[in-house]
Amino acid sequence: MTNNKVVLSAKDIRKSFKAPDGSSLEVIKGSSLELFEGESVSLRG
Repeated sequence: MTNNKVVLSAKDIRKSFKAPDGSSLEVIKGSSLELFEGESVSLRG
């Protein structure tokens, strides 16, 4: 049996840091994630 209930949704995730020269360094550019009931996820970094 498949359950399609979304328990976590994140869209257009972005992260940037200020570079030594003052410019913006974008390290995550518009990532998205959906986690469905019964699934698990691990993020490392």
